[in-house]
Amino acid sequence: AMLGSCKSNHIIDELLPKLFKTYQGEFLTIIDGGAGIGDTTATYWDHLKNNLDHTLFDNVQVVCYEPLPENVTVLRSGFGSQRQFVIKDAALSNINGKASFVIPSRIHNKTGLWEAGTSYSGTLRPGSTSSEKIEVNTVRIDEDDLPRVDFVKLDLQGAEISALEGMGKRLIETK
Repeated sequence: AMLGSCKSNHIIDELLPKLFKTYQGEFLTIIDGGAGIGDTTATYWDHLKNNLDHTLFDNVQVVCYEPLPENVTVLRSGFGSQRQFVIKDAALSNINGKASFVIPSRIHNKTGLWEAGTSYSGTLRPGSTSSEKIEVNTVRIDEDDLPRVDFVKLDLQGAEISALEGMGKRLIETK
């Protein structure tokens, strides 16, 4: 069930509930790469609540990776108080460290910050042109402190290959 840039409601709304229900305990750690403001994260949680044996909830972990600070703020306000959610202010990549997150232009609001939910305009891809760059943390999944990796959703504006490289041997264990 490895997906890259999945926009299909069929997979999220039809396949995942069946997988969660059929394979109890096999889909306990879910990675939401490019989590944005958490729309897909909320859908995963709804499907888990509706299809997973509730005795397994202590072992469920939804790990959200998002580089845009304004989106991280929204994620933390929506999910940060629940122990099943881990919010990481980083972009998935094939290196641990820092990288330039290029954006066509900042969408200013009254505070001069990005509007939450607009990270679809940014990318880590080298050679991208932009009017602005911000420095973001980058993380390799295989070097992050995760007990297991069962399901991965990547919506990284073209940086999916780097994130897959950063999974290393974890790619083999991912369902």
